[in-house]
Parts: sequence; structure tokens; C-alpha cells
Amino acid sequence: MAGVREVKSATYFRSSIGGYFFDVVFRENYVFTNEITQHPVQSGAAINDHVYRKPTEITFDVAVSDCLGSVVKGQFDKLSSRSATALAIFFQLWSAALPLQINASVGGATVSYKDMVIKTLSITRDKTTMNALRMTIMLQQVIRVNATTVALTETSTVTDTTPPAASSDPHTTGATTGGRVAATTVQSSTPYAPTSVATYFEGLVDFWTTGKGAWWAGK
Repeated sequence: MAGVREVKSATYFRSSIGGYFFDVVFRENYVFTNEITQHPVQSGAAINDHVYRKPTEITFDVAVSDCLGSVVKGQFDKLSSRSATALAIFFQLWSAALPLQINASVGGATVSYKDMVIKTLSITRDKTTMNALRMTIMLQQVIRVNATTVALTETSTVTDTTPPAASSDPHTTGATTGGRVAATTVQSSTPYAPTSVATYFEGLVDFWTTGKGAWWAGK
């Protein structure tokens, strides 16, 4: 077909605003990662219960030339050049976080990845890209799950009106009212047995400065 090149093995980006082929794909990188627990696993437990799959990441190093015709006629012909049009399109895909379907040829087989979103769009400009656009596109897959709705049965509410009992040891904990602890006055049983570190040091300072006080009287 005139104006259309062979695309059986070409990398193809499909989105809600269109589908796109590149003039050149320099490099493709696919990363599949499992997150594995760092904690000990009990003997006999299923190991895969402690492993979860992280989103697939794919990186493409691609180019669009102003000196070539489009793989699909007219796909990059809206602006002053094909490279400018391609940059505008992929910047829109990145900024709007539109989900993409990526079709690629890996090991001779055609594979498809859905719900891919552009994570990083890197533009390379140097002396070799005067009449072309070279981009590194890093995509990350969004993992979808199905939500389940569970109906809850109505249950009666029981209100306990019994007042809370006072603490058996008011020196350590106070009585509670509505979940709050009431203030408790702490008193020492003897002058020389303070009930807190603060009280002890207050008596000690008083003794050092005056030679008198509860701390000295107990001694």
C-alpha cells in the first residue's frame, strides 16, 4: 500500500487520542520485578504468600525523523515538522497520564501490555538530532484490581453505663471518666520518702540552700 511501510514487527503505542509508530526504535528494556519479604518465613508456609508483583516497567529509546515519511501516513503531520508533532503528542500523553497499550515484538513473539502510563519522558538534543526527535520513554504499568462489596448486617449497640472504678493505687493511675484520666494529688507517706524524682530533688535543693526541709527532717 502506497505511503505505508510494513508494520508487522514495529512497536506500537495505542492511546485514547490515537495510535503511533516510530521511525526508529534504538532500544527496548523490559523490567519485571517481584518484591520479596525481608522477614523470616515460617517453615511450611507458602513462599509466594510473602511475595508480590511490582508494576512492569518498559523503556523505549525511539526517534522520529523529519526526513522520512510516517509509518502510518499523516500521523505526525499536524505541526510544522514531524518531530515537533511527535513531541507535542507525547508531551500530552505524559502530562495527561493517559493509559497506553504497548504492542511490541519480543523474542519473535508479539506481546501486549495494557494500562501503561508514561513515567518519564526524556528528550535528547545534540548535533545528530537537528532534523529529528529522539526520546527515551519510560512507562510503568498500573495494576488493576476488582473491588468486592460486602453487605453488613445490622447489629444492636450496647452501651455500658457503669461508671469506671477508681484506681486501687492513686499514686500510679487516676480514676477515669469517659476514657480520660482524672488528675490525682500525690502525697508521700513520710517526709523522707518522696513519691517522685521531682519531689526528691526539690527537697534536696531546699536542704542544700537552707539546711532545713522535709528531705533533711527525714534523715
